[in-house]
Amino acid sequence: MKITLINASPKKRGSFSNYILNELLPLVKTESEPEILSMSFWDDDFFNDLCSSDVLVFAFPLYVDSLPASFLHFLMHFEERLKGSPANIRIYGLVNAGFLEGHQNRYALEILSHFCRRAGLTWGGGLGIGGGPFLHGMANVSWKFSAKRPVYDGLVHLSEAIKNGQVLENDLLITPKIPRKIYMTVANHQWITEAKKNGLKKKELYKK
Repeated sequence: MKITLINASPKKRGSFSNYILNELLPLVKTESEPEILSMSFWDDDFFNDLCSSDVLVFAFPLYVDSLPASFLHFLMHFEERLKGSPANIRIYGLVNAGFLEGHQNRYALEILSHFCRRAGLTWGGGLGIGGGPFLHGMANVSWKFSAKRPVYDGLVHLSEAIKNGQVLENDLLITPKIPRKIYMTVANHQWITEAKKNGLKKKELYKK
């Protein structure tokens, strides 16, 4: 079984999508080694690689309850490509949000499922992860850490479905185990820090 993991983040480097795919990679190893592809450049060879896969896992960030525009643009081209060369592929989604709550990702996964129906592909389900920046910032902390453990359990659940050719009964919407008040405090501090790096003052963030 050929499993291909696709980083659909618009970020050129340092994306959470790339990080989480590398965490998923060892969990979905079968007799053949899965590969991670970047969607930053796609040509005929890229599409041929996708169409020869049995499973595709798209990882991407949540953009305003939806998919990044670059990812939507790609899916439109992929759908056209499949019209001339139908493929039997299972699709899984792996979306992360800056919001703490995992359920914020439900509409983005629903959009990806609609694409699968239009393109004649099998929707295998998805994993929606909340608290992406928090998890990325704790990349060096073990998955055994209580705040991260629910997300790791979600990755394991998804990986088992992928390897066993299963369709998830429901999308997995996971929230890290951290108090919302603490998360919001840290997130707001991060916004202020980033603003200062870009020459802005705190009060300028609240301008209308």
